[in-house]
Amino acid sequence: MQNSEIRIRRLVTSSEILDVLKKFNLSFPRSIASRVGDLHSYADKLRERAFVMTADMNGVAVGFIACYANDKASSVAFLAQIAVSESLRGPGIVFKLMRACIEECKGAAMTKLRLEVDESNVRTIQFYEAIGFSSSGSASVESRYMVLNLCKGLWAHTSPLCVS
Repeated sequence: MQNSEIRIRRLVTSSEILDVLKKFNLSFPRSIASRVGDLHSYADKLRERAFVMTADMNGVAVGFIACYANDKASSVAFLAQIAVSESLRGPGIVFKLMRACIEECKGAAMTKLRLEVDESNVRTIQFYEAIGFSSSGSASVESRYMVLNLCKGLWAHTSPLCVS
């Protein structure tokens, strides 16, 4: 597979988002449904308050990302979900999804991107650390928070909010 075969697409309807949530529900150590409850309601919430994008290959979603970039008071976005089909996991697709997410966050004047990751998901934690995230405390017994500063390092941008 070549990265040029991957197209990032923004989802706009609750139905599209629900289909993706169902497809990737079991792609996590704890399913999406076990963490958020009703997937229908969650799809509506994401449509109203977040952006959701898929990585498509030959017209089929092989990954997705959902992020809230709407907290103007703190300028901190929250990465709610990211997953890639198990057979296609590796740095290519997830990096494209993350790059698209970060660009959306910058466009929304966010200065940080925060996420929660299960402690058992060691490979994912290592990926996040490799692209600049750092641990920022325990979220629960099972998970930790990580944060990426969008004003410094690889992802730096020149927002007026990014002051030295």
